[in-house]
Amino acid sequence: MPTAWVRVALAWIERDGAVLLTRRPEGVHQAGRWEFPGGKIEPGESLSDAIRREAQEELGVSVAVGDEMAVTRFAYPERAVELHVLRCRLIEGEPAPRQAEELCWAPVRTLSQIDFPPANAALLAALPETPHESSPPQGDPECQKG
Repeated sequence: MPTAWVRVALAWIERDGAVLLTRRPEGVHQAGRWEFPGGKIEPGESLSDAIRREAQEELGVSVAVGDEMAVTRFAYPERAVELHVLRCRLIEGEPAPRQAEELCWAPVRTLSQIDFPPANAALLAALPETPHESSPPQGDPECQKG
């Protein structure tokens, strides 16, 4: 089991009752699964700075970073992650999948049915806005276009 926790900042970007998700590209850990945009927090970087950097790198957008909604830890056999979800608001640009396979706006009510990595699925249970169901993830999100 890994000993060091990798700190990750994730953006909760909501629009019209849907939250922005990205699909992990082939060749990476948990490839093909959906996740909240974001990434590793660099040494000396704040959560807010990490989110702003990742939003620009991954999506080509600028975001205003708000409050932290949830934090959780999850240990995979090969790595351990500490996930921080921060509420964000788009302030410039329209999201485009620069590093992800694709992106979509998934209605919040459907999040419990989406195929997230196990760490993100555990995080959903900690988020007050998301529905909590005992059924396992079903697969692709019900996406809104545009």
